[in-house]
Amino acid sequence: MGQAQAARTTTAVLLLSSQQVSSPPGHLDFRAIPQQSIPSAKLGVALLGDERFEYDKTRVPEPPTIHLLKDIDRLCEEWESSNLLCVGGRGIPVKHWGKFYKRAKGVKTTAWDALRVEWGNWKFIAEERQHYPDTASFWHAFSDGNGKRFLYQQILNSIAEQRTSAAA
Repeated sequence: MGQAQAARTTTAVLLLSSQQVSSPPGHLDFRAIPQQSIPSAKLGVALLGDERFEYDKTRVPEPPTIHLLKDIDRLCEEWESSNLLCVGGRGIPVKHWGKFYKRAKGVKTTAWDALRVEWGNWKFIAEERQHYPDTASFWHAFSDGNGKRFLYQQILNSIAEQRTSAAA
């Protein structure tokens, strides 16, 4: 196939979702976009778990401006299933945000620079939460002797100390 023909090649993407998706305030609602053709130069592909998700790189919104440090339970929920970021009408779990913003993808890379450290901390906590059978067990491990839940930074420090001890 010649370069001119390759440049004209497009991929059809049908936007389907089994979930109800609502756009966050200030974000465009892409659900209204019917089946569309995405020129190959604009086509992005992200593996979301076992799913291959195709999207238009030019329609990826800026990352949501949310800080989840005061609500750890919500952080852990949004990590797995979220509508905070919607791409092509689909809610993107927080754990997959890097697939849309890291430099290798070429989409909004400066946004990732600003989000990277905070997202890494979220990952640290959310993955630690997955080691516990339920929320109560997690909070039992990350509370003081009086049952008061640790704050965000205390949880990060505690996890780091546990991992350092385990590695020693």
